[in-house]
Amino acid sequence: MILDYIDNIQLSDDRVKAYYNELHSLGYLAQGLSFLYEQVQRLEAKVIEQIPSNQKVFLFGNAPVLSSVPRSLVACAFHWYAVTVCNYVRMVGWLAAGGDSTKADDYVRRVLPAVHI
Repeated sequence: MILDYIDNIQLSDDRVKAYYNELHSLGYLAQGLSFLYEQVQRLEAKVIEQIPSNQKVFLFGNAPVLSSVPRSLVACAFHWYAVTVCNYVRMVGWLAAGGDSTKADDYVRRVLPAVHI
């Protein structure tokens, strides 16, 4: 099973069986990331509908076009996403390192430097 195509991190069939629970965790973390992405994408689509197609804009804060957006929930979704993606990547690093937490943390810092901070 391939966990990381860039670093070519793979688990043998024996390790897949041994790490069933951890791999299950990767599955539900991935589902959560997809859920958060879809929720924010729906909100963004509603905002984009209100902006003329010939305009490029950057919006944040108190822009009138954002009045219908639950901005507090979007901010929370960002935090949930960041924490979840760090947990996901840390689990991949932990599996790749055979359970070495220090190497797992190093992997997170290397793969997600801006998010990790």
